[in-house]
Amino acid sequence: MNGQVQNLMPNNEVAGAIHAVVAHPTDPDILYVGAANGGVWRTTNATAINPTWTPLTDFEQSLSIGALEMDPGDPMVLLAGIGRFSSFGGDPPFRIAGGDLSGLLRTTDGGNTWTPIADPLLVGEHISGVASRGNILLAGANDFFGGGGVGGLFRSTDTGATWSQISGGVGTGLPAGTVDDLAGDPADSTRLYVALQGDGIYRTDDTGATWAQVSNNDATLNTAMLGSTNTRIAVANDSRVFVLVTSGSTGVVTYIGFSDDMGMTWTQMDVPGTVETSLQGRDELMGLVADPNNSDIVYASGISQQGNFDTDNDGVPDTPNSVGATDFHAHMFRGDVTRARGLTGNVSNQWDHLTHATGNILMPNGGTASTSAPHADSREMTFDVNGNLIEVGDGGVTRRTSPADNTGDWFSINGDIQVTELHSIAYDTNFDIIIGGTQDTGAIEQTGTGSTIWNSVRPFFQADGGKVAVDDSVAGTSVRYFSNQNLGFFTRRTCNPGCTDALPALTGRGPAQFYTPLDINTNDPTRLLLGTVGGLSESLDQGNTASIVPGAAVTANSDAAMVYGHPNNVDLIYVGAGTQVFVRTTAGGNLTATAGAFPGGRVFGVTVDPADEDIAYAIGNATVFQTVDGGDNWTDITGDITEDGAGTFRAIEYIESTMNDRIVVGTNAGVFVTYEGSLGTWFVLGTGLPNAPVWDLDYDATDDVLVAGMLGRSAWTLANASMLNAPPVAQCMDVTVPTDPGMCEATGVSVDDGSFDPEGKPITLEQIPPGPYPLGMTDVTLLVTDDQGATDSCDAKITVEDVEPPTVFCNAPDTIVPPDAPISFTASAADNCAAETGVSTVITAFDCFKFTKKGKRIDKTESCQISFSGDTITILDSGGVDDHITWTVEAEDGSGNQASEECEVLVVNPGKGKP
Repeated sequence: MNGQVQNLMPNNEVAGAIHAVVAHPTDPDILYVGAANGGVWRTTNATAINPTWTPLTDFEQSLSIGALEMDPGDPMVLLAGIGRFSSFGGDPPFRIAGGDLSGLLRTTDGGNTWTPIADPLLVGEHISGVASRGNILLAGANDFFGGGGVGGLFRSTDTGATWSQISGGVGTGLPAGTVDDLAGDPADSTRLYVALQGDGIYRTDDTGATWAQVSNNDATLNTAMLGSTNTRIAVANDSRVFVLVTSGSTGVVTYIGFSDDMGMTWTQMDVPGTVETSLQGRDELMGLVADPNNSDIVYASGISQQGNFDTDNDGVPDTPNSVGATDFHAHMFRGDVTRARGLTGNVSNQWDHLTHATGNILMPNGGTASTSAPHADSREMTFDVNGNLIEVGDGGVTRRTSPADNTGDWFSINGDIQVTELHSIAYDTNFDIIIGGTQDTGAIEQTGTGSTIWNSVRPFFQADGGKVAVDDSVAGTSVRYFSNQNLGFFTRRTCNPGCTDALPALTGRGPAQFYTPLDINTNDPTRLLLGTVGGLSESLDQGNTASIVPGAAVTANSDAAMVYGHPNNVDLIYVGAGTQVFVRTTAGGNLTATAGAFPGGRVFGVTVDPADEDIAYAIGNATVFQTVDGGDNWTDITGDITEDGAGTFRAIEYIESTMNDRIVVGTNAGVFVTYEGSLGTWFVLGTGLPNAPVWDLDYDATDDVLVAGMLGRSAWTLANASMLNAPPVAQCMDVTVPTDPGMCEATGVSVDDGSFDPEGKPITLEQIPPGPYPLGMTDVTLLVTDDQGATDSCDAKITVEDVEPPTVFCNAPDTIVPPDAPISFTASAADNCAAETGVSTVITAFDCFKFTKKGKRIDKTESCQISFSGDTITILDSGGVDDHITWTVEAEDGSGNQASEECEVLVVNPGKGKP
């Protein structure tokens, strides 16, 4: 509440950056919005005073929404494009922070469920515009903020299954380039317009297959497009097409106009403005929409009002500008093409201001009934079916009633939406509330424990909130520190419970960063440390004065948490600057780089073990390192944290525990934890956290609560953070074992490969199925349970091999008498897995011989008459008494195990042998 708005009913509410909006074509209560880093939301009671909003994409890969459109043929079908369009700065290769560039999301049931479309052509692109026309999908991408792909226009004709790049394609008519906007004609679903940055505006009449340039039909528009840095396109219901073109880093409007013949000819309009400044639209911060009921009316929006609002520099506005704005509110206009062009300074005869007061002599039809205005930095506009103008921007979502005249007003319809980009967060244990620094909506504090309603700390000149900190060391009295960007209006707020504000001068500090890191000393909370430019600044008197820390004149990384003070050393400092960690250990001592170079790249945060100041932990973009000797050496404990896509590490905290100390890291995929006894084995901490980037963490030991500040999904808390049970870790291995002797199965087989509990608690192992395991491969699951019932599992394969050879049986007597008729013997074999795999026998050779009395062997194969086939040998003529007849039986089982046996009978006189 009490955001940087003016008379915005009901409570001057702001929320956070919303980049896209879609209104239902027949139901005014249904709206969809796409937040810059907070995902897609839907309300089904948009006409209520405080609408209820539902997040629809919290657990998709990315919540950074660059575009959102509804299929004109089916209001249940929506297409969302993923792109980074926040105003919050990032780090190379991205100039803007946000989630993964994961392509598109599509729903066919009004947003209840979504299907990711992650074609390689789309992944890595900043999607800036989308269109859905049945089975034909279009996606445009630009490279506003770096780190993305090549940009361009992409098309699918099979509902997203396959894609082709249209821009730069042979025969498409559309050159290579980046897409600033993509807009459809409400009167013809096959006709769309696309704006290529620094090039031109193109039209398709076949749903994107081929294109023709239309901006080059007008010399003025063509020149503007060749120098464009952003363009907005809006098509009226009668096919009149409007364009708004800007150029340069300040977003100067170089052209605004319209065409009544699909771009064949163009009519230029004046650039709207107030006495103080013309409309400007920087990068993502501009909107354009045609009135659905009167195509002579068009609405344009940009950055903010300008004026000398605070003539006495006391931080309180005292002088409204020419349209009644008392602060840097929204800069929005309504244009009428039937009026003649004509400028008086910045004010055009064709345009009226859409906000603030009536009665402006130069724009007599402008203003609102109650001098109302939304937040600055507008992004997109549309109309609901009731004819209300719906606007989204850095303050959330608002509604303008009666937008075609000055009888209406602006209303917040943020309701309970939660899309604030919190880059800094702190917990006040005395009052059990959270304070935060936000992108776009200033510094804020909760109105009560667990409340989803927050108050702006400053009602005026908020802009972007700076880093925050709380001294809650004295029971019942808290000292909170806030600022705007660049340490503007640096505030020391003392609450007990009523609050009074002071503006300490920080005399002697170094130059501020846009977001200046801030920390309160652990031992002496009257001391502050600031990450100013070209050297750290240290205050010993709650910010009244400051001095530069001697030694390395480094600029602390603005998103990197610092360490200031320690139970063992009040003067301790750890800070990340660039790719190095710097440390100070004595009062007045020099700040120096650690002896061991930090191996993890750019430093995004440092924390320290409260029991030992030499044990510290630091994070890179996707790395975690530990030092146990004050930075002389670093050990990589990144371990498995990145296995499931975690990256963009921006926060780290140390949590002491009676069970097992833990280190927690905030990432783009949630908060992860590792335990002191098993560093490098990471777990997702808690459940239910959306997939927006976690940008800051604050742990309060008194209440044992961990607070996460999310870039696009506000603030979240985790109770009992030090006592949460760490689940066991199941570790499996595939095993290969032989069958048990004489059996065609194996028993007592384990796939455990060192499963453990990070906190050393006892565990039990259950293998499913438990065995015995049959011949071949069996998939098993190892379920590991600790003494508190927490489980983990892993899967493995048990392969049982038969390595036991078969046993051969000759099935013949030791002796025979000379037969009167042929006599046959059939060999056989037994095997432990005969029933499963079978076993075969075969006679491969025979021999016939006898021994003389002196033991000489005499061959008798010519006198013996023997035949054999398969497993059977037949003796037709034994040859004579004392002859030895032998044969070889070979057997093989189904596993390839082989055995052989030499069989033998001795021919004896009748009556001497045994049958």
